[in-house]
Amino acid sequence: MRIPEPTLDGVAEARKKFIEQVDPTNLFYRAATKLVELALSEAREADSLTLAEAVGVLLKTWNDGFYRFGHAKFDKEHLGKIQELMDSPELNLLSFRERSLESLHSEEESSIKTIFESFEKVLGTIGAAKCLHLLAPQFFPLWDRDIAHGYQIYPQKRGTNGENYVKFVNKTREQIEKLKREGFRYEDSLKALDEYNWIHAHQNKRRKSRQP
Repeated sequence: MRIPEPTLDGVAEARKKFIEQVDPTNLFYRAATKLVELALSEAREADSLTLAEAVGVLLKTWNDGFYRFGHAKFDKEHLGKIQELMDSPELNLLSFRERSLESLHSEEESSIKTIFESFEKVLGTIGAAKCLHLLAPQFFPLWDRDIAHGYQIYPQKRGTNGENYVKFVNKTREQIEKLKREGFRYEDSLKALDEYNWIHAHQNKRRKSRQP
């Protein structure tokens, strides 16, 4: 089923449902966000957290199935691969950290595709979006497969979904721009929109599974 286009009231209602039914405290998200800030502020200190370790707090909870089903081991080597991607001058990830999604230019789409596929090969389709979002929470939107399907986007083999993610990025940008013209004023706008998508995608899925 398609996810309906978000409205101001719809996003507010979905946030309330998300807090009540899914994550009352947003604990892991808030913790990982703070740890990323800490890792960036203490980057030159010998005993500081690495960015990969900070992001790993969320990946191990939000993306647990990726590890539980054997796609990768959550170990030092895995964290090292994530850190290599974050440190890559070619990907230049931190240049997106202070940007909003509305600032995306069409000529940057090929870079977003490359960045996403590089992370997807290490973290999977869902984990890549979660990791990128933590690094640039106002630029990279969150998704999972149910949400993607709700927008008629169908991820394929791991490491090949950069174009699909760019489609989702552009769709999200259109939604954010429209909502902001109508008075959308969330500081965590992409997180709020993800909660809206999650409620609609997963509630629809549960309703369908209960049908005789």
